[in-house]
Amino acid sequence: MKTSKRLFTSFIICLLFSSIFAFETKVINTTDLEVWLTVFQGDSAQELHVAPKSEKTFSYELIDPDNIKYNLSWGSDNNCWWGFAEGPITEANTWEPGYAFKQYDFSFFSLTKQEKSAVSTMIRTTYIGFTEMKEKGFKLKMIDECQNVGELFALLDKYVFDYHFSITIDRGEKGCLEWKFKNLVTDEKSKKSIDPIVTYFEKATSNAYYIRFNSCSESTKDFNNPYWKEFPRAASKACKYDYIVLDPRSNNGGGQMQQVRFFESLINKNYKGKIYILQDKYSFSAAEMWMIAGKYVNKLDITTVGTFTGGMQRYGECKSIHKNNVWGWIPTIICGIPDDGKWKGEGVGYEPDVFAYTEEIKGVLTGFGVDMTGIEIQ
Repeated sequence: MKTSKRLFTSFIICLLFSSIFAFETKVINTTDLEVWLTVFQGDSAQELHVAPKSEKTFSYELIDPDNIKYNLSWGSDNNCWWGFAEGPITEANTWEPGYAFKQYDFSFFSLTKQEKSAVSTMIRTTYIGFTEMKEKGFKLKMIDECQNVGELFALLDKYVFDYHFSITIDRGEKGCLEWKFKNLVTDEKSKKSIDPIVTYFEKATSNAYYIRFNSCSESTKDFNNPYWKEFPRAASKACKYDYIVLDPRSNNGGGQMQQVRFFESLINKNYKGKIYILQDKYSFSAAEMWMIAGKYVNKLDITTVGTFTGGMQRYGECKSIHKNNVWGWIPTIICGIPDDGKWKGEGVGYEPDVFAYTEEIKGVLTGFGVDMTGIEIQ
């Protein structure tokens, strides 16, 4: 497969049933899965939804901006599907596995001395949460005592309460074994937004100014994400309206300074209207806007609407570390969280002022007097 023909795609599996546990090997029926495809090509990125067509089939059709269809080859790690695309071809493709997907039982994977050393060094020398781990009873020698990857990941489950932190052990052809903190809230009614992965737009109605942005990541500058330039400037337009609606739902986060500039600009313009911030359980890190917005409540009238956020807040300024075949995404600072009772913990998130699922948000805002004409919340 030629490099020039490769189109990298990442597939995030959303496991919809809470009965799937960390180290249990279990066959999962495809009707229990949702697949999200993040497609990167040229200067654009797009997120697509692939739904199961039957118990054993995912039917999918991936079309690029030039309407060329691509043939996908599949692989997987523990909770993610990935693939390369080679094309063009003339027909939509169908994946028909004999069974759907087996979650890794990590205890089958032995742990080498070098891997133990790499994880210990990352935690000891870089991780800002190391002190808190020790306060809970953690000792570095516990890593040395782990006989397999399953025991290591169980140890991290017990002592690391940090959504940013992750450890990945690359085993080559056997795949990548990744530990990440698990969301502590089960809410099957909360659905991820179906907007494209890099979405930014502003829309004015008779009395409101709506700003939709689902990426704050600096890396999306490469995909011409207008958020970085336009969001701080939008305050000068938004302040002319009675209501401002900020919509960072299903946003993985990134930089926060644009938000600071936005709110500071509103204060400088003596804005007296109402601000509504939308949120869902897929709003992470910088997209959990209450961390910033909560510091301005004495000067601005701000209300959050939606569900609990993702809960990725306590730590930040992550550093990517590579040692041998171990990769770490290691936070280096502890973040300040508004002391107003809304924060319910890592993996739980900020409680909204007004609870509403996606399909209810537009009606809630309309009930508050916000003109939502021409605005779809999806």
